[in-house]
Amino acid sequence: MTTVLLVDDSKFIQESIKEEIEEKYKDTLIFCANNPIEAEKIMMNNIIDLLLLDVQMPIKSGNIFLKELRSLSYYTNLPIIMLTSVKDKETVIELVKLGIDGYIIKDNISQINAKIEKYIKQPSEINRLKQFTRTSTFIMLKDEWFRAIFDLLYDGDFTTLNSEEIEKINSHLKNINKHFKLSDIETEMDIRPLAAVIYNKQTSPLFSWYEVSYLQEIKEKLSGLLLGLYLYISLNDIDEENYKFIIEFILSLLIITEFCGKLKYNKEHLIEILREKYKLFYKMFIQNCPVKLKNKIEFFDNKEIKNILSSIEYISQKLFPDNMLTFNWGHKYEIEISDSYLKLLEEFYKNI
Repeated sequence: MTTVLLVDDSKFIQESIKEEIEEKYKDTLIFCANNPIEAEKIMMNNIIDLLLLDVQMPIKSGNIFLKELRSLSYYTNLPIIMLTSVKDKETVIELVKLGIDGYIIKDNISQINAKIEKYIKQPSEINRLKQFTRTSTFIMLKDEWFRAIFDLLYDGDFTTLNSEEIEKINSHLKNINKHFKLSDIETEMDIRPLAAVIYNKQTSPLFSWYEVSYLQEIKEKLSGLLLGLYLYISLNDIDEENYKFIIEFILSLLIITEFCGKLKYNKEHLIEILREKYKLFYKMFIQNCPVKLKNKIEFFDNKEIKNILSSIEYISQKLFPDNMLTFNWGHKYEIEISDSYLKLLEEFYKNI
């Protein structure tokens, strides 16, 4: 689905343009704003593929709004087509200098589809990715469910959970080992993934795009990777920096899911992004997260990290063999994992 934002103070122009576009492009979502102030509110929460912007408006002119947008890194690749009643050459030249992708004379609205066709049919992926860093509730830790998962995994903080959730997690942890208590989670690195698995399975995500068909597979994949991590660090020593990097890697899976969910991408598109653009989403997370995280992109080339990643991927596939979301790290895992260990993890997950 392609998303268009139309900014014009004339209701007649809004309705005319909307009718023209919807008649030809059925799978298009069109937002309308009466001025740039309203437009900014829409852009805070939505990824826009094409902006149709009136030049002359009260409160703030289209020219000023255009300058503001082009000064922000999020919108340097956003296609912007200006709507103008003015036909003089100087005005057009000024708009071109400001960075427009085209303009439409208002008394020739019927020609709009010819001007916007390429932006509707082939929306820019770079533009979408740049805007996503601003609109993502996961990266900004604004989603309650994701924040709770992040806190549990990253530093064992459980203050974002309510007492009922803590009680459930404690109860299941006690079934594994009576000595494990959530209040000790700060000093028990290997318990954090288990606590997050329990929370993941016991709770419903608050995603606004939860209707995507592959959400259950994502929850399974998250649990599979976390159970794999738990098993790996139960059998091996792991440096805390390496542990945090693996957690950031696993959480990037959810960030990619948010991106695909917001844009209504199908599972095939999701799998393609998982295989080809994982590092990109990791970097977006590191650079924009309000919690200061170290950029450890070079860790991807570290043999120990590759061994951990390939090991937890192997365990995840064993636990959920029908899950189509797989990673290939180009490295054979180097850990002996007995079937009895896997059976224990299967039983644990089944009984949560």
